Amino acid sequence: MEYPELKPVLERILEVVPAQQIILFGSRAKGQARPDSDYDLLVVVPEEYITLENYKALYRCLGQVRRSFGVDLILTTPEQLERARKAWMPLYSEAQHNGQIVYAG
Repeated sequence: MEYPELKPVLERILEVVPAQQIILFGSRAKGQARPDSDYDLLVVVPEEYITLENYKALYRCLGQVRRSFGVDLILTTPEQLERARKAWMPLYSEAQHNGQIVYAG
């Protein structure tokens, strides 16, 4: 794994949601991170898993890890990613063009 520090984060995410893919994007993926940069993760899941309860569970589950280094999560669906390929959507475009897949289920 290119980002071994993400291993505990990925394990905790997978305890909560059945991620199909997790994409690291932003400054860390582009190699432009500063020491205080967080890890931006786009988590691809089936639509029924995009709920407020799952967001809360993910951030609760990541509690101690998030205190060690910042992690921001965005849940999305495969369909939303596909729509983003056809229309310019800044966040998704950033993840698709500059992101790095750190998990593929």
